[in-house]
Amino acid sequence: MGKRPVKPETASVSPVESRAAAVHPVQARRAGGSPDGRARRSRRPAQAPGDGRRPEAGVKEPAAVESGADRMSVPAERRGSRRDGPLLPDWAAVLAASASPVAKGKAAALSGRTTPTVRETSALAAAAAGRGLPVGLSPADAVFGLLCFEGPDRYSLAGGLGSRVTGLSEALARSGAETHLYFIGDPRAPGVEVRLEGRLTLHRWSQWISRYYGSGVYHGEHEKLYDFNETVPWDVLERVVRPAAAAGRHVFLLAEDWHTAEVLCRCSDILHGSGLRGAATLVWNANNPMGFDRINWGRLGFIANLTTVSRYMKHYMWGLGQNPMVIPNGIPESLLRPVPAGDAARIRQALDSSPDQPVFVKVARWDPDKRWVMAVHAVAALRRQGLRARLVAKGGIEAHQQEVWGLAHSLHLRVAEAQVPEPATPASLADVLAAARGADIVNLRGFLPADLLQALYRGADAVLANSGMEPFGLVGLEAMASGAIVFTGATGEDYARPLQNAVVLETDDAGEIARSWLQLRQRDDLIARIRKGACTTAAEYAWPAVLEILMHRLDYLAAASGK
Repeated sequence: MGKRPVKPETASVSPVESRAAAVHPVQARRAGGSPDGRARRSRRPAQAPGDGRRPEAGVKEPAAVESGADRMSVPAERRGSRRDGPLLPDWAAVLAASASPVAKGKAAALSGRTTPTVRETSALAAAAAGRGLPVGLSPADAVFGLLCFEGPDRYSLAGGLGSRVTGLSEALARSGAETHLYFIGDPRAPGVEVRLEGRLTLHRWSQWISRYYGSGVYHGEHEKLYDFNETVPWDVLERVVRPAAAAGRHVFLLAEDWHTAEVLCRCSDILHGSGLRGAATLVWNANNPMGFDRINWGRLGFIANLTTVSRYMKHYMWGLGQNPMVIPNGIPESLLRPVPAGDAARIRQALDSSPDQPVFVKVARWDPDKRWVMAVHAVAALRRQGLRARLVAKGGIEAHQQEVWGLAHSLHLRVAEAQVPEPATPASLADVLAAARGADIVNLRGFLPADLLQALYRGADAVLANSGMEPFGLVGLEAMASGAIVFTGATGEDYARPLQNAVVLETDDAGEIARSWLQLRQRDDLIARIRKGACTTAAEYAWPAVLEILMHRLDYLAAASGK
């Protein structure tokens, strides 16, 4: 029986090779044809080769694709355009201009190429800004973005947080750093405002929401928070990080308190997706434990470096499995100027103060942690001992106020409400205090600017900053700057030293305040020593001094994140 004839064209082709040589229908359509070999009409216009999208059949792909690099290479003629992709700066020029030897090495490697890939963008940004930072970082070497709910507007000020970010942003700008502050601003003010010769830019956010909530920054809090989280990260990318990376400058994003934990995480995600995560160091700062239950600590700790304002807060956060760095709060240098003697004397005369008629001042939120109840009991205790002690109170709008006034009435203390006219001046404040001279407790209403508060602190016999739980105690430090006698608590007030610059209270017993005052009134030398020590300590916490600590910490964090 004869052999079966073999067709020549298939004699040397295996079944596997035959299937591999066949054109898959999807591949045929992508190549511009159809499975049966007929030409297919394109529904889209022909695209130029090398434009970052898939080339047409028969067109050779760019060298970056052939070598296995990222398939989203962008040609030189389209660099800098945001029409079809992220803005890619001329990295060779940026890196060559950098003072960093690491960046210069990257520039040399890139000098023969004109089309860095998107994958390379993150590494190049890090080389230009992060890993190549000079040792001993100064504010002028970087760009700062501050994220906070509170800010410098009266609408945005609700406590120490607003004072902190106002002082920090201005101090950074005065030191030469480009600074951007994002906060919930006054709806009647400009959305973007440039100050300090262009170095400080205020970005007032959620103004369209604030128009419906006129009672301050935390009125309509949840609506504002949603808008802040959804929209701020994109603005930070386009207005802060991308221009800074293009100029070869590193960005530090500093976020404050729980309201900004989520927005900082989203900033990290967006920067990562844009290839610019390496161009920024993210820092989240805890000013107090409020809202800690709302924070995703695992996520926040993964994308950001954590800091806080005192050793007390550091130990508090240990219980949450976190170990933040301590960077203290600061105060403006303007508070260190001596209070005009005439202003302090006018207020003291209006208060009708004397050793037998001590006047205490307390400025704080109406919150049980601030120990308003202890302060009221102390006034009552001194009055029972024959001293006509009085209290000048300045609080907020919190409901705890009613509890405090109820206690005062039960102790037979007379409470007077006093509205401070605007604009407030030492003369107008003195008139208000003189009119309420017959009251045991005077509750001041209205806005008091910082210089007027300093005059009030200096004119009083003592300032009660006697909080039971104080993350830092900014009011106490500000009062010390005026040369006042300050009674502090014993938690986060790292600056307070007993009988050297303050009276440090260790208990919640009102008798400790009363007994401490009775001792002080007999020792003029001790009062003089405390006043002098208070001014010296306050100078050590002025923002220029605190910036040295801040930059020391940030220098390490930027270097560590670039490993």
